[in-house]
Amino acid sequence: METFLKDMSHGARVLVKRPGFTALLVLILALGIGANTAIFSILDTVLLRPLPFRDPDRLTLIFGTRPDKDVTEGHTSPLNFLDLRARSRSFDGMSALQDVTGTLLGGAEPEALSGWSVDHAFFPTLGIQPAEGRTFSPQEDRPGGDMVMLLSHRVWQRQFGGDPQVIGKAVTLDGTPFTVIGVMPADFDFPSGSDFWIPLQLDAQAFDRGSHSLTLLARLKRGVELERAQSELAAIAGSLGKEYPDPNEGRGFSVVPIQQQLVGKLRPALLVLLGAVALVLLIACGNAAGLLIGRIASRTNEVAIRTALGADRGRIVRQFLTESLLLALLAGVAGLLLGWWAAGLLATFGPQEIPRLQEVGLDVRVLGFTLLLTLLTVLLFGVVPALQGARPDLVNALKEGGAGPGIGRGRHRMRKLLVIAELTLTLTLMVTAGLLARSFVSLIQVAPGFQSSEVLTLDVSLPRSRYKRPEALAFYSRLLAEVRALPGVRSAAAVMNRPIKGQNSWRSQVSVTGRPVDPDQALEAFMNPVTPDYFKTLRIPLLKGREFGDGDGEESTPVVILSQQAARRLFPGEDPLGRSISHELDLGRMATTRTVVGVVGDVLQAGLSSQEEPQIYVPHRQAPFPAMSLVIRTQGDPLRLASAARNKIRELDKDLPLEEATTMDDVVAESVGQPRFYMGLVAGFAVLGLILAAVGIYGLLASEVAQRRREIGIRMALGAQAGSVAWMIVGQALALCALGLALGLGASLALRQLISGLLFGIESTDLLTYVLVSALLLAVALLASLIPARRATRVDPLLSMRYE
Repeated sequence: METFLKDMSHGARVLVKRPGFTALLVLILALGIGANTAIFSILDTVLLRPLPFRDPDRLTLIFGTRPDKDVTEGHTSPLNFLDLRARSRSFDGMSALQDVTGTLLGGAEPEALSGWSVDHAFFPTLGIQPAEGRTFSPQEDRPGGDMVMLLSHRVWQRQFGGDPQVIGKAVTLDGTPFTVIGVMPADFDFPSGSDFWIPLQLDAQAFDRGSHSLTLLARLKRGVELERAQSELAAIAGSLGKEYPDPNEGRGFSVVPIQQQLVGKLRPALLVLLGAVALVLLIACGNAAGLLIGRIASRTNEVAIRTALGADRGRIVRQFLTESLLLALLAGVAGLLLGWWAAGLLATFGPQEIPRLQEVGLDVRVLGFTLLLTLLTVLLFGVVPALQGARPDLVNALKEGGAGPGIGRGRHRMRKLLVIAELTLTLTLMVTAGLLARSFVSLIQVAPGFQSSEVLTLDVSLPRSRYKRPEALAFYSRLLAEVRALPGVRSAAAVMNRPIKGQNSWRSQVSVTGRPVDPDQALEAFMNPVTPDYFKTLRIPLLKGREFGDGDGEESTPVVILSQQAARRLFPGEDPLGRSISHELDLGRMATTRTVVGVVGDVLQAGLSSQEEPQIYVPHRQAPFPAMSLVIRTQGDPLRLASAARNKIRELDKDLPLEEATTMDDVVAESVGQPRFYMGLVAGFAVLGLILAAVGIYGLLASEVAQRRREIGIRMALGAQAGSVAWMIVGQALALCALGLALGLGASLALRQLISGLLFGIESTDLLTYVLVSALLLAVALLASLIPARRATRVDPLLSMRYE
């Protein structure tokens, strides 16, 4: 220990004597460690950290499936749920839940919330207790039971200021009175984005087996494997299919671990990010090792003297490793602070679709990871320089007395190998970034089927208890009339599910009236109620027929407008105008047979990367829906009209929640938030790697010029031109770059499958990407060599040969 402390003390003095060199190495390593710390903290929070439930590895979700319809994550009917819970033996608990939305009154201000109706087994199955109050009792979960509610922690804070006296408080949800009985913990957010939970109060007699509306949560019994549970579910599904063939034929169940369901789709992208920052660390360590070899080479005389005085090689290696450890510790502290700052930044500005991202921060696991990473860097950048530096040429070193740079051929060869390795890793990283960037460009160039510029959008949710069919129609008619009268408004309309974020559209089987159709071949289309001027406002092209008008009301002929794809599939080679279609979806008094009056262009409903699906549009007056989205085309900046539009809603009903207005441009941009996030991070890492590689090339060539100063002087004294001297240095850089390019291209092609699942519109072997990044790396290598080459041409032959 005493020897180690002496080595540490001596190493600290050595580092202090060269503050610039020390700061440079610490900065290089801190960038690598900080990037890895930030990404690991995200990966740990999202993928590795257990969910805040009891034994979360035993929690599963059960989905209804229909292999013939490619449905793998469907809902389950209440009657099938009850049979499944009664017959299964693989689970300790099983719960049903159903999403619900509504306007909450009784808090600070009206607010539209999203929550879940859950049965009384929901919280015990999860193994979670409320932070305040209690959960539901079995009596409250029965039909006709007390109407009670649990609040999420954020709604409790936002609407009630965190007041513990909220327990027992009366509130209303869409006009229905509830009593608050509990508040959930701050870290509880399941299902994601839940604002409240109310009893399901399932009345099985009110449903038939064809009403599939429930999501199922289940906890595996101890010792029961997932495969065994799946086999049991398959057997139960087979029995239900035989007992109730009409509603259950072709239906099954699948069981999925809850952790896999929540974050399984994010795993490939996050692992690519981790691989990218690992490459950055390796590049940083290679860079630091090269600089350290050069620094240790300048201490050859010191090492020779210590060796001559009896110090063995192991003692010298230990001293150099101690200095590397000090550098790594300094870099580790700086990297930890940098990673903590970067992780907070990523959590703040990262896409909301990544679950638990807001929980990212420093904990024991992240600190342990950073410590291990710090120790690993000592091995990655410190061992080779230490071994190289412990083998001095005693005779030459003592003879020269430190007059020359003293970098031997072996050390210089090692620095070249390190630079080649840096270039190889950098190109691999650049190819990944280039492919993601090209994929992102391809994604944002997708035509969504409408014009998003200069369009304001705002959600409106009418409580069903106060707004029946006539009241809802009157409200939207008056609201749109007043919005259209605002200065700067070109047109305005309302739609149940606006494009890009319309995942919850009604889906219905559609057929041509009077034409026999095989149920397995029936067309499934999204149904969307819209008001007049909707297609005009979003500039969705009208291909045939007419748009809806004010005359398309409750008492007029039921009509429909088809998307181009729906028209093509229902009426191949025929004119659909005036023809009649039927749909199975029947909500209340809505007609199920309609006359086609128009055909419009296809629109992407679920994001730019989604497939175009058949859609049918119906007049809102014939299919009134209380929750609609306003779309307002404006002159100039749409957000200038946001306050005016919100005020019109408040003037019509002061108890309605006021949603934040946004632009359709922002809606489109948010839909590509995840690919933009991943692309931006990897591109940033690639730029960092490129800078480090340039520093490595510059350092090597600058050392090369210093070492070969006498040789260059002799060449110039014998008549060598400045151009040939410069080319000697630049050519060496290009030769190293060529080797790095060859190895990097090979590595990129070998690893291409790891990123192929993240790409859109391009292949992982995209030739243009490989050519562009190779040219960029070559250009950077050329630029990094220019200053050393210029110095070489300015060598004074007389001064360089003075010692010759």
